[in-house]
Amino acid sequence: MKNRKPVPAVALIAGGAGDRELLSVRAAAMLDSADVVVCDPEVVSLLAGREVEVLDIPTAPTDAAAVAKALTEQARAGRHTVRIFAGDPIIDGRVLAEAKALHRSKVPFEILPSAAGVSGVAAYAGIGLTG
Repeated sequence: MKNRKPVPAVALIAGGAGDRELLSVRAAAMLDSADVVVCDPEVVSLLAGREVEVLDIPTAPTDAAAVAKALTEQARAGRHTVRIFAGDPIIDGRVLAEAKALHRSKVPFEILPSAAGVSGVAAYAGIGLTG
C-alpha cells in the first residue's frame, strides 16, 4: 500500500476591493505561499510583485465547475493552490459553488473572507455606513 501525501487545502480567498492591505493576515499568508493561483481579473493587482503561476481559465459564475476541476487537479498534484474572488463571493454564491465541487472531489478547502466591497471601501475611506 502506498503512502500518499496529504492533499493541501485550497484557499478560497475573498479579494474584496482588490487592496492587499485589506486582506486578512491568514489570506495574505496563503497567497504568499501559493504555488498556483486562479484569480478574477478585477483583483489581479493582489499578485503584484509575486512570482507565481497564474492559471488562465475563465472565472465567470457559469465556469464554477471548470474552475473547481482546475483547483482539484492542482491540489492533488501537491501544489498550494489559491483561488481569489473579486468582491464578496459569499453574497453572490460563487465561492459556495466552487466549495461544493471541491467537497465532492474530497479536496480540502478553506474559505478566507476579507473586507467586503461596500463596507471595506467605506471603512478604508473613513465613511460610516449608518450615518
